[in-house]
Amino acid sequence: MNQEGNVRTTEPELLGRNREITSCCHHYPTPYRNAKVLKETAQLFTVLALILLLFRGSTTLAQELRIGHIQYIGTMDPITCINPVEVLFNGLMYPKLYQYSGLEIIGQRVLLVYKPGILSQVEFLAEKAGNLIPTDDVHNASLMKCQVAEGNNWITPSLDIFPILADDVIHTLGIIRNPRTYPNLMVLKNYIKDVRGCPDPLQLEIEFNRGATDFERMLNFGIVFSDQYKHGIRDRRRPLPQLPYSGTGFYYDIATEGGTNERVLTRLQEVAGGTGNIQQVKFRQYNNYEPLLDNFQLPLSHPQALDMILEIPPEKMNDFFGMEGYVFLDYAIDAFYYIGFNCNPKRNSSRVFAEVRELRKAMYRYTNIRLMLKEVYPSGNIVTGPFRNSDLAYNDNVIVSPDISAAEIMLDIGEAAPNELRYGTNSGKLEYLGVVQQFVLIVPAERLDMIRVASSFKGRMEQIGLIIHIETIPANQWYDRAYNKRNFDLIFDEFVYHQGYERVLKMFYFEEHDEGSNFLRYRNHLVNQQVNFLLNETDLINKRGILRTIHRLLNEDAAAIFLWNLPKSALIRSQRFETDNPFWRQLRDDPDPVYFFRDIKDLMIVP
Repeated sequence: MNQEGNVRTTEPELLGRNREITSCCHHYPTPYRNAKVLKETAQLFTVLALILLLFRGSTTLAQELRIGHIQYIGTMDPITCINPVEVLFNGLMYPKLYQYSGLEIIGQRVLLVYKPGILSQVEFLAEKAGNLIPTDDVHNASLMKCQVAEGNNWITPSLDIFPILADDVIHTLGIIRNPRTYPNLMVLKNYIKDVRGCPDPLQLEIEFNRGATDFERMLNFGIVFSDQYKHGIRDRRRPLPQLPYSGTGFYYDIATEGGTNERVLTRLQEVAGGTGNIQQVKFRQYNNYEPLLDNFQLPLSHPQALDMILEIPPEKMNDFFGMEGYVFLDYAIDAFYYIGFNCNPKRNSSRVFAEVRELRKAMYRYTNIRLMLKEVYPSGNIVTGPFRNSDLAYNDNVIVSPDISAAEIMLDIGEAAPNELRYGTNSGKLEYLGVVQQFVLIVPAERLDMIRVASSFKGRMEQIGLIIHIETIPANQWYDRAYNKRNFDLIFDEFVYHQGYERVLKMFYFEEHDEGSNFLRYRNHLVNQQVNFLLNETDLINKRGILRTIHRLLNEDAAAIFLWNLPKSALIRSQRFETDNPFWRQLRDDPDPVYFFRDIKDLMIVP
């Protein structure tokens, strides 16, 4: 731990984190650690061994080997698919097959647990003297025969019903074995040599390259339906208005654009029971999906079209709980909340942040992040850097500072720069070069939750002699003032970087003659050096180590007060078309084709 008490600096930067998840039987509020994964894996194999023993008979042991009800886990990679509603498309379109029992987020994997009942029989065979004979030695099995249970159907968006056959399973395995589709499931390519059908349309055979040691991992798939599914996706799209690109990533903000977009917002507010229930509507676009969809190399859960997102103030969240036919599910996105310092040395009101980094570090250390999170949000994960704590780039060895007294912090500040930074004899407030320090913290006026956090932060800083003024600004003006005019001392913000780490690194990368994306005007030559290393590095393990080094450096230097990553909540229908709630009924039955969530309620409620 360094002298500030923030960071252990001897972390193994280049070590990769264990990302292999083999079990999803319980709900854990925090990401798995290696020990937890090893423990769960051991428990899983223990259960497997007991199942095998139970199926041993006194005679013809191998022929009696059957595993009756295997629990399936559908997987998706939130790097390419961050929308759990699209995962639950399975459950909505194919309710007989995908009756989900839970959703968990573990590391970089989102696991959707399905109820058992797809494969009713599994039999293993091993090669002996040139022949395949039944065996109970799973580790040395070379072939697995499967029986798809009868009575499982899937439903198209047009409500046509089709039986689930072995061909559907074969098609699924063919898709997710493709490394361009599911890089995280390369284990399938390593273990599976071939997948083929049988004369019976409900039977299939899976041939192994080497044993079936991890056969339960190999069965972690959801069923994908080829042509019917592709056409179904096209059919379920709705005509959407052409929206001007907002220039803020890949978000379209239609709440403030006017025209047709304003009409959409007004209509949604009407059916939601007033303007206070819905504060903003956005369209989110995923680019370059069309060629992939034509070649059908996408996982089933990939968001192929535009998602409509409704942002609802946290104080209204309770109004949406308990509605019949709907469930809330949490998921995580690549984002972090932070309080940023304007480090522009030419800005008189905040240049102290650029010239006396000890003040930034003291403010960071004295921010009671745990308390602020608990006061405002029902859940969330504290982060110590610009990545969410289940991210590959996240450095676990950087720890959250323990709570510390105001007297200790004030003493540290006084010793940091005694000639320039001191507490005024008369004012009792912190002075820099003889001037009492007062800082303006800007917050979006629509985000009442952020205003509450800012108020808590202000009260905390007053205890160490800092004067903070909170200025609430309408969202569009806040954005312009923060990112374009850069007219603030402190900023409370959520930084989202769905597509890679480039945006978050640009946020802290300083270029002398080009302000770029570094609107905080933060500069650290060591961080710049590491970013340059990263841009020239091709090895994934080395990249991960560099990212974790950047995480550590930003924390040590208090580049910002890193706060937390909040889970988002998705409101999902658990029943098709049945609801007595007038709000959802009006949305469902509205003839205007702009409402694209008529078949699938991809309604996002974010805190």
